[in-house]
Amino acid sequence: MRHAAPPHHRPLAVLIALALCTSLSLPAHAGNADAEAVDCDIDPDHSVCEAQDEATSSTTPWLIGGVALAGAAAAAAGGGGGGGGSDGGGDGGGVPPGSEGGQYGGNQFLAGSGSEISWDRNVETRVTGAARNEGSLRINAGTLSVRNDGHLRNTGTLRIGQAASLVVENDGDLDNHGTLELHGQLQLRRDGSLENHGSLQAHGATIQLDGESDIENLGDMQLRDTVVSMGGESEFDNGERRRNATLGVQGGGFALTGMAEFENHGTVNAGGTLNQGSLVHAVTARVGNERDIIEAFDNHGLITLQGNARVLTLLADSHASAGINRAGAQIISHAQRQSAMHAEGAQATLINQGTLTVTGDGAVAMAGARGATLINDGVINLGVAGGNNGQNMVAMQSDGSATLNNRRGGVINIHAGNSHAFQMGASGGGRLINNGQVNVYGNGSGVHADQPTQDADRPAPDLGWQAPRGVSGYTVGTHADGSAGQMVLHEGGELFDVRVDTGFTRGTDDSQIRLEDVFVGADGGDDNIASATVVWQAQAERDEAGNVDVVMTRNDYRDIADADTQSVAAALEAGYANNALYHSLEVADAAEFNHALQQLSGNGLAAASMRLAANGDAFWSSLARARPGNGTHMVAFGPGTATASGVQGTGTGVQVAMALGGGRQLLLRTGLLGSDFSTDGGQTRSQSRFAGVGMAQALGAFTLQHTLGNEWHQTDGQRQLHWGSTRMSAHSQRTLSRTRVGSTLGMELAGGGLRWQPRLGAMAYHAREGAFHEYGAGALGLSVGAGTRSGVQLELGTAFSGRLGHGWTLRGDASAFRSVAYRADARTATLHGAGDHAFTVPGLAPSGLDYRVMLGADYRYLRADLGGAVMAERLMGVRDMQAQMQVRMAF
Repeated sequence: MRHAAPPHHRPLAVLIALALCTSLSLPAHAGNADAEAVDCDIDPDHSVCEAQDEATSSTTPWLIGGVALAGAAAAAAGGGGGGGGSDGGGDGGGVPPGSEGGQYGGNQFLAGSGSEISWDRNVETRVTGAARNEGSLRINAGTLSVRNDGHLRNTGTLRIGQAASLVVENDGDLDNHGTLELHGQLQLRRDGSLENHGSLQAHGATIQLDGESDIENLGDMQLRDTVVSMGGESEFDNGERRRNATLGVQGGGFALTGMAEFENHGTVNAGGTLNQGSLVHAVTARVGNERDIIEAFDNHGLITLQGNARVLTLLADSHASAGINRAGAQIISHAQRQSAMHAEGAQATLINQGTLTVTGDGAVAMAGARGATLINDGVINLGVAGGNNGQNMVAMQSDGSATLNNRRGGVINIHAGNSHAFQMGASGGGRLINNGQVNVYGNGSGVHADQPTQDADRPAPDLGWQAPRGVSGYTVGTHADGSAGQMVLHEGGELFDVRVDTGFTRGTDDSQIRLEDVFVGADGGDDNIASATVVWQAQAERDEAGNVDVVMTRNDYRDIADADTQSVAAALEAGYANNALYHSLEVADAAEFNHALQQLSGNGLAAASMRLAANGDAFWSSLARARPGNGTHMVAFGPGTATASGVQGTGTGVQVAMALGGGRQLLLRTGLLGSDFSTDGGQTRSQSRFAGVGMAQALGAFTLQHTLGNEWHQTDGQRQLHWGSTRMSAHSQRTLSRTRVGSTLGMELAGGGLRWQPRLGAMAYHAREGAFHEYGAGALGLSVGAGTRSGVQLELGTAFSGRLGHGWTLRGDASAFRSVAYRADARTATLHGAGDHAFTVPGLAPSGLDYRVMLGADYRYLRADLGGAVMAERLMGVRDMQAQMQVRMAF
C-alpha cells in the first residue's frame, strides 16, 4: 500500500506572493514617465491592447502580472493533489471528472452537475476518499469500487448496467440521495455500507452482502426479480431512522444464511414469484464465537404480501434463532394455501406480538415443524370482519413436533368460515398451550381443527419466547497429550449439542481418559455431551468448582460388531493399540464401523479365488469341446477369436490327440492364460498354467471325455479399503493350485449358421491356497494362512458360435452347476496392527444353483479386431456381472 506524500514546502509560492505585495507599492515605469502606456486584455484567442492614461498605466502592468503570478502560486501550492495513489491513500486529485479506470477522492466528481457520461470499458474505477456524483453516470461495463474508507455521495443518477458491478467493501460507504439503478451486481463485502435516502431501483440484479456489511433504506427502494443474498453478520434495515421508508419487492426476495438479519420499521409491499417461496428465507448458523440469539426477522412496521408465498421461512437447527412481529407491527398476507410465518428446527422460535392477518383460502398464520416453537402474544386474524375472506384457515399449525403457545395476552379472531385456531399433527412430541383468547365469528369454525389437536391441548404455563442462551453444534477438540479445548461461558448457558473428538487416542493406548475443565460456567445440559465416534462414549462429570470434565471410555468392539464380523472384532479388541488401524475405526456410527470390519476381515478374498477356479473350469470345458480327431488342436482366448468358451482373459490352449483304437483317443492338454478380475472392492490379476491328460471315446453322435488336470495360478491382488476418512490399497501376491478329475458328455449340432455344443459333466477337485502377506496398507494389512478346498460339482451347459457375415462373429456360453459335496478348511488371518491375535477369514459355501452366462460378439476388419462380451454369474451364492471390450491391431 502506498501512502500519501507529506506536504512539501513551496518556496516559489512564497517568492511570488512577496513580489505581488511589493509591486503594488512601487511606481510603474518610474524611469520613463512619458512612455506610452498599454493595457492588454488577454483571452484564449487573442490579445487586445489599448492606450490608457498615464496614471492608470503606471500600476496596471504590475497589478496584472501580480494577479497572474498569484494564480501560478496557488497552482504550485495546491494544484494536482495527491495524484491518486493506491487503495491506501491519496485524495485523488488529478483525475478529471468522467474518467473511468482511475481513482477518486478529495471531493472529486465522477460526473458533474448537468453532465451525462457513459463508461463502457471493462476496467475498475476506485473511490478511496470522498467523491461525488452529481450528474448522470451510466456504467455499462467494468466495476465501480468504493473501498478502504472511501465515501461516495450520489445526488445525481447512477446506473449500473447488466455487465457492470458496484462493489462497496472494507468500510467503504455509499450514500444515495439521488437515483441509483441496478441491473448488474451490487456487492457489499467486509463491512461495506449502503444508505439509500433517495430512490433505489433494481431490475433483475444480484445483490450480495457478507461480513458485517449493511444496507439501510431511508427512502424508496424497489426490487424487481432481484435476490438479496445475505451471509455472515450482514443486516438489511428498512426505515429504522425514517419510518416512511418504503420497500417494494416484486419477485426475488431475501435469502439469509449465517447470522444475517432482516429488519423492517417502514412499509414493505411484496408480490410476484418470490425466491424459495418466501419474502425472507433464512437458514441460520453461528458465525465465529458469537453466542447471541439470531433475530433473522424483526418486523416493527407494516408488511403486505399479495403473492402466493410466505412472508418468512426460518430454518434453525444449530443455533437459537427467532422471527418476530413486534408490538404495534402488522403483517398482512393474502396468499392462498401458504403460511405467513413458517419455522423449522428445534432452535427456531416464531413470536407474534403485533397483528398478523391472513385472508386467503387454506392460509396459515403461523406454522411450525421439526421441533420449532410458535408463540402468539399479539393478535392473529383469520380473515377480516365483513371482508371477502377465504376458508379453511388455521391460526397456529404444528406438524406434531412443534410446540404452539397462545399466551395469556394472545388473541385469535376467526372471521373466516370453516377455520380453526389450532391444528396439531398426530404425533411428534409437540405441545399445545392455550392460555389466551379465541373469538370465533365464522360459520363452521372452531378452536381445534380435529380430535388429535383437542387431545394435545393441555393446561400449562406460558413459554418464554426467547430461546435460552447455550452451546449447540460444538465439537470439543482433543490432543495427543490428553488435553482438550476449553470453552468458558461467561454469561452461563445450556449445553445442547456437544461432541468430543478422539484426537487424544494418538498419544495413548488407554481405553479410558479424563478431559478436565472442558466447559466452565455451563448451567446445564451435561447429558447432551456425546462422543463424535461410535467407538468411544463420553460421560460428563462436574468437579468441585462446577466445571464440566468429560470421561471418555472406549466401547468393546464386540458390542458394536454385527454377528458376521464378531471374529475380527474379537481380534481387534484383544490387540488394541495406538496405531493407524484403530484410529481408522473411529467412525461416526455402527453401520460405518461394520462396513470397515467387513473390509478388514478380507471377506472378498474367497470370492476372488472362486472366480479363478471357475475360469479354470471354463478353460477345461473349452478344450473338451474341441472336435475329436488326431493331431494338434489349438484354442485361442481373447478378443477376435471364434471360441465360445466363456473364458475370461487372453491366452492359448493346446490339445494333442493320439488314436488308441476302438474309437478312443489319448488327449494331452496344456495352456497359458492371463486374466484380470474385478471383485467387490478389489482387483485380481492372474497368470495361469494348465496341464492335463485325458481320454475321449466316441459314442455315436456323442463324445465322452475323462480328464485329469492341474492348474497353477500366480496372482497379484489389490483390495480397496474405503470407509470414513480411510482411503488405502492393500496389495498381495498369492498362489492357488488345483487338481481336478472330470468327465464330460457332449455333442455338436449345426444349423442356421450356428454351431451348438451341449454338454453334461461331473467334476471333483482339490484346491490349495498358499499363505500371503499384504503390503501397502501398513497396520491395516492382512497376513493370511494357507487353506484347502475340496468338492464335487455337476454341470449342464451349452456353447454356441457362428459367423454373421461382414466380419461379425457371435459367441456365447451358458451353464448351470451345483455342488453335491464341499469341504473347506477355515483360514486364519491377523491384522498387522493387531499383533498376533488371529481371526477366521470369511469363506464361501455352496448354496442353491449357480450359473454362468456369457454373450459376446467380435468384429474383424483387415488387421483390426474389436471384441466385446457381457457375463453374469453366480458362484457360491455370490452374484457378479461384468462387461468387457478389447481392441487389437496386428502390425
